[in-house]
Amino acid sequence: ALPICNPAVPFNMREQRYGGTDTFTMTMASHTLKLGADIWRNEDTMDQLYARYGTYNFASLSAFATDLTGNVKATKDYATFEQTLGTPTTDLTSLMLAGFAEDTWKVSTRFTVNAGVRYEKARLPNPTEPNPANYLSEFIPSPKTNFAPRLGLAFLIDNRTVVRVGGGSYYEPFSGQLIHDMWAGGGVYQSYYGLTPTEVGSPVFPKPLASTATTTLNSALLGQFYAAPKFKNPYTLQATGAIERRLNRYVSLAASFVQSEGKRIPTGTNQNLVGGVSTSET
Repeated sequence: ALPICNPAVPFNMREQRYGGTDTFTMTMASHTLKLGADIWRNEDTMDQLYARYGTYNFASLSAFATDLTGNVKATKDYATFEQTLGTPTTDLTSLMLAGFAEDTWKVSTRFTVNAGVRYEKARLPNPTEPNPANYLSEFIPSPKTNFAPRLGLAFLIDNRTVVRVGGGSYYEPFSGQLIHDMWAGGGVYQSYYGLTPTEVGSPVFPKPLASTATTTLNSALLGQFYAAPKFKNPYTLQATGAIERRLNRYVSLAASFVQSEGKRIPTGTNQNLVGGVSTSET
């Protein structure tokens, strides 16, 4: 493919993040209890329309040359054409609320247990211009079950050797880019079109689509980006293990193991192809 220009530019983005946290710690006998909460506020301002001036993709140099030089018959030898119309600027604010509880229990002089749980809830902005033909573009799902338990154990084998093991889950917050795409990608605030030369209304190189194309092109050609009804945050399951030996008053030797496995990684599916001859997924 031979794009005429980089479809991602011009692109301007600004991110501001504010946060605060507070914790309360109390010791009772062999237990040390810690409670806390934190809040984050993100504001993402973005100025971008993907391929706002139109992008032609050619399968070969000869096809590009045919459309570039003396194309008096207005032939269309390109493979695909892309352009996004609409409002380029978005200013979105999201809020993350979290609370946690943790207990450190000193079972004996040699054995300590650390257990806790963290809960997170995101408050995401709803699109101001959803697509009336698709109810999934009216909101951005925010899960209510993001509980993340953690457990750690430490055992002192002798006065010089300690063994530690632990594990837990950790959620990944929704990125600003993802929130932007789901907020503006319903097909109204920003309208993306991907055309082939044979479709009605497809332009002739090097012309872009007119701003009135949203009323003249078939709505079936309109690209939409939205989340599944039960869209959830990805998370990782992490496990650690270590053994540490004090060799002398100055030197200690440790061997450790860390495992981190990603779960529920987001995938994108082209719904136009589902049920057809081929399905494209990323």
